[in-house]
Amino acid sequence: MSKRIKADVLVVGGGMVGAAVALGLVQRGLDVRIVDQRWPEVPEGEYDLRVVALSGQSIGLLDRLGVWPQIAAARSAPYRRMQVIDGVSDAQIVFDARDYGWAQLGVIVENQRIAALLAERLSLHRLEDTLSEIDGGRCTLASGTRIDASLVIAADGAASPLRERLLIDSDGRTYAQAALVAHVRCERPPGDLAWQRFLPGGPLAFLPLADGRASVVWSVPTARAARLIAAPATEVEHALHIASDGRFGAVALTTPMVQFPLRSHVARQFAAGNVALIGDAAHTVHPLAGQGVNLGFADVQCLLALADRAMHAGRRVPSAGELQRYSRQRRSETMLAARAFDALNGLYTAGGPLVALRSLGLSAVNRFAPIKRKFAEAAAGIVSGAG
Repeated sequence: MSKRIKADVLVVGGGMVGAAVALGLVQRGLDVRIVDQRWPEVPEGEYDLRVVALSGQSIGLLDRLGVWPQIAAARSAPYRRMQVIDGVSDAQIVFDARDYGWAQLGVIVENQRIAALLAERLSLHRLEDTLSEIDGGRCTLASGTRIDASLVIAADGAASPLRERLLIDSDGRTYAQAALVAHVRCERPPGDLAWQRFLPGGPLAFLPLADGRASVVWSVPTARAARLIAAPATEVEHALHIASDGRFGAVALTTPMVQFPLRSHVARQFAAGNVALIGDAAHTVHPLAGQGVNLGFADVQCLLALADRAMHAGRRVPSAGELQRYSRQRRSETMLAARAFDALNGLYTAGGPLVALRSLGLSAVNRFAPIKRKFAEAAAGIVSGAG
C-alpha cells in the first residue's frame, strides 16, 4: 500500500536554492518535504570544482537561515578586490572594498559545501526519491509515495523535468562556447583578488580559494574546449599562462579540467497554478558575471517574503495570484540580467570598432567615481546606500 503524506509545501530538488527555500519555509513553521535522489555531503578532501561568488544579499539570506557562520568558518575565501580587463585593449576597471568602507566584495564558496550545510538542517524533511507525476498539488513519487501539497516548488535544475511536465517553454540560446573549470596553483596567488579578463573567445576568471589556489573558469569556443580537454596538462597550463597575460606567473593544474556547455534560458513563466519555479529551473545565465546562484537566491528571498505576507493574512502558503506576481517580478528582473550578460558577452567577443568603444567605456567608468560605485554595488550585491 502506497504511503500518503499531506504537506504545506513540496520542494523538488535539493541543491543550494531548493534547500535554501525549504529551510526558510520550515523555519516559518510550515510542513515541508524536499525531494531529491542524492543528498550532498560536506566536502572534506579535494575542493568541489564548482564554486560560487556569493554577493552580499546572498550572504545575508544564508545568515538569516542560520547557516552562514558554519559556511564561512572553513574553506571560504572573501575577496576584497575585483579587476576586470579588456584582453584586446588592456583597458580595465578595478574595485576595492576598502574604497567604500566595506569588509569585502563577496565570498568564494564551494557549491557542495553550501548545499550540504543547508541539507543538514533538513534531515527530518528530506525524501530520497524523485517526482513521477503531478496533478495540481497531488504529487506521486517514483517510490509510490503520494504527497498532497498546497504549494509545489520546482528547484530541479536547468533541465527541470517538473517544468517540462507543466509545459512551460523557455526563451534561451545555446552559446558556441563551453566553460572549462579547474583548480590551479599559481606562482603569484590571487590572494583577495577576483580577476577576470575578457578575451575574443570568451572571458577567463581566476577566483581565490581558501587554501591559496585559484578556481579557473574559462569560457572558450566549443572546438577549442574539446582540444584543451584532450591536451596534456603542460599544454593547458601554458595556454592559461598566455590567456592570463602572465598575471599570476606560472600556473599548475591541481585537478582535472572539466567542461560544461554554455546556454542560457529564462522560463516564459515562473509559476503555474500552485507551482513556482526557482533557480536553474526558472533561469540560467552566462557565467561571465558569476551571478547565476545569486539570482536563484533572489528567487528564494522573493518567495519567502510572499510566504510572510500570506501568513500575516492568516494563510499557510501564497495564493495562485500571489505566485503570478512573483512570476512577473522575478522574470522581469531575470530577463534584464540575462540580456545584459548576453550583450556583454557579445560586446567582448566582437572586434572592429567596438574594441575602441568598449575600451573608452571601461576606462571612463574606472575614472568616474559615482558611476564606478554603482558598478561596485551591483558586483557586490549591495543595495544602494548600504555599506
